[in-house]
Amino acid sequence: MTLPTNIKKLRGTARKHRTNDAEPVFPTGNLPEPPSWLKGHGLNEWDRIKGPLQNIGVVTDMDYTTLVVYCKMFGEFVEAVEAKESLTASKLMAIKAYASDLGITPASRSRVMATKPKGNAFNGF
Repeated sequence: MTLPTNIKKLRGTARKHRTNDAEPVFPTGNLPEPPSWLKGHGLNEWDRIKGPLQNIGVVTDMDYTTLVVYCKMFGEFVEAVEAKESLTASKLMAIKAYASDLGITPASRSRVMATKPKGNAFNGF
């Protein structure tokens, strides 16, 4: 799997010979609001993870669809568990794949080395 350069940098695995100098860089900023059809547990998951993912620069506006699909699938997963319905392995693997793409599984998160914000250590006082 080819990873974006910013993820490679966060993980500490970026090497000049393995990076694409022409890779598009999308500005970080505020993601649009979630779609109106994202409801319930999916919307709760959106609210829970959107801020932290934006704050460390993992998601940009271009990642909106990936985040929406993950949250929708997560909401469906919770609803199925609550209804005591069986879940297919392919559905579970798809949720895990999206979560991994977003860096929110323990294994994918352990490969990310976030940098500390630069600035005065006393800014919070």
